[in-house]
Amino acid sequence: MRIIFCNIAYLRYYDGRIVGELTPNSGGRWVKENEDAHEKWNFLNINGKCYGYVQGGSDIMHLERLEGVSATNATAEDVIIVWCALKGNETVIVGWYEHATAYREVQESFITPISGIDRLFWFETDAENAYLLPEGKRTFKINRASKDGKGTGFGQNNYWFADSEIAKKDIIPKVLDYIAKNRKYRINAQTSDFIDNGDTTFLNENERAYVSSLDEDEHAEYIKYGYRVFAEYKNGDTAYALAVALEGCYQYSLAIEWYKKSLELPWEFELTEDDKIYTMSIIAYLYQQCGQYDESTQFGEKILKSCDISDKQRIELFGMFADNCFFNNEIDNSIMWLDKIIAESNDKELIEHTKMVKENWKKLN
Repeated sequence: MRIIFCNIAYLRYYDGRIVGELTPNSGGRWVKENEDAHEKWNFLNINGKCYGYVQGGSDIMHLERLEGVSATNATAEDVIIVWCALKGNETVIVGWYEHATAYREVQESFITPISGIDRLFWFETDAENAYLLPEGKRTFKINRASKDGKGTGFGQNNYWFADSEIAKKDIIPKVLDYIAKNRKYRINAQTSDFIDNGDTTFLNENERAYVSSLDEDEHAEYIKYGYRVFAEYKNGDTAYALAVALEGCYQYSLAIEWYKKSLELPWEFELTEDDKIYTMSIIAYLYQQCGQYDESTQFGEKILKSCDISDKQRIELFGMFADNCFFNNEIDNSIMWLDKIIAESNDKELIEHTKMVKENWKKLN
């Protein structure tokens, strides 16, 4: 059995919300001073994955304390991550990951919503294996070793491997039973929430009014009706609306397909060349967000060959190509694209920045 208990700031949803959420508490000095928390994204479904963060006591997670993991292993697989937080005066289980990958060193995610803090994580799992409980079901108390005795709960660190005899014999079996009984109550978004369920029923008058009343950023609400809207109109406009909503919900792979579909179908009003370039650029960017760097570059090169783009747009694409090569560990190719920026750009500030990046990347080669 591989299990890690993690103590994080208490929030309702852990999907990125802070404004309008509970002020995060119980997460340590950084959380209190900034009223923000890295772990606020722990249950956000990003392209079918959840990425979990806990404030560590060091730069290393000692995974060798897990069964069957050596001190040289960079990762541990099939780990249960039990997320706990201080609710009132008690530390309770707020959710958990099953079949998670745990990393020895903290990871930086490239796939991230724009935010004021870096997106870091120690754990990842498929969104279907992440379970966040509603507040009313957060009732299982986890002890503190300072109060209840060594090996009974969290010590000074915010993570606990629960490898004491009392934990193995008494605490973990009860936690596993609690998990088994509460899976059905999870409230976090699953990938299935974003996929077409095949319902082609046209919207009724009340549903149309509701969809029309949605704000531009109410993406999840739109998706509930968006596939039916597309089934009725089957045009580029409704395909594009779905793509935007899916991107807004961080379902990048699905968004790519709908952006592509929007380019293939007729629109109510004909697309301008700028609209096409913009949409194709989004697709190239989303491929990059999915870690599909070759596909990102290939789609970007299609823009170069088939579209009449500005000098600024061309330079921006060169920057994307350089990043793609860098993330693919193709340093020579990445430097080639940086050289093209330096040679063709008229932006002195950009040129100086690119030269600095080039020197840093050359050191890695």
